[in-house]
Amino acid sequence: GENVIRITASDDVGNLSSVERVVHIKTAPPALGINLTEGQRFNTPVIQLSGTTDPGTTILVNRRVVPVGQKGDFSIALNLSEGENIVEVIARDQAGNTTTLNRVVSYAPPVPPSAFSRMVRNLSEIPLGMLGTGLGVVLLGLFLLMLRRQQPVVLGLATEQQAFAPTRPRGQQRLTIYLELNREASVTLQVLDERGTRQAVLVRNRRRSARRHRFFWDGYNLQGEPVSPGRYTIQASARALPSQVVSAVQVQVRPLIQIGALETPQETIENAEVVQTSPPAPSEPPPVRESEEG
Repeated sequence: GENVIRITASDDVGNLSSVERVVHIKTAPPALGINLTEGQRFNTPVIQLSGTTDPGTTILVNRRVVPVGQKGDFSIALNLSEGENIVEVIARDQAGNTTTLNRVVSYAPPVPPSAFSRMVRNLSEIPLGMLGTGLGVVLLGLFLLMLRRQQPVVLGLATEQQAFAPTRPRGQQRLTIYLELNREASVTLQVLDERGTRQAVLVRNRRRSARRHRFFWDGYNLQGEPVSPGRYTIQASARALPSQVVSAVQVQVRPLIQIGALETPQETIENAEVVQTSPPAPSEPPPVRESEEG
């Protein structure tokens, strides 16, 4: 309410001087109302936010000052990002009292009709008398073909072992990978390290039929060297219009195993007959490309 503050001063001879000030104390927060509700959904990226408050109040929308009319009304256009958006409205009166409203709204752009939906609509417009003709049969065949292509691709990925070790010579141990498709799709299968760097590509953008496929990885990278011990991700992607799916599993790669490098006991060496032999010819390294079995 209203308060009067009076200050009086006097000197040594009794002269007086006084000053009065009227101040208003307000502790109640300002009124605030807006036209947005919690969880409201929009299909346009720009919306109009409006509201009312007490006259003389300052309004901030997402930290941006908005002009307030003489009757306390205000309005502002807001740009929304796709997905959820947080709208914060703060009303602050001259005494420093504040009222805050927060609303979470979402924006989702309208989805254009798919080719399948357009074909269904077009078929519904065909006269019934034409369905028995050759043209009707062709249109029905196209409809069934489109219906099949609209089926989303489903990808299953698994490994036979959770851990394995590369060997030298190469290929003595291999990781078995199973990939299953519900429909024909273009498949890519690769191995990534913990930083997401590609280490091996087992198949790249190749068509595979709707069945269970088996692939092998021997633990060697694109340079033909055994990978370092650690965790690796087997990542598969399958693309068949109108969808693309990605699946991944992790495996543990153990240290390299040297096969045939065991030391001969010392006593055997001492008793063995020394035979001079020529060193064996180096064997040809296996190809980098991994094998697949159907």
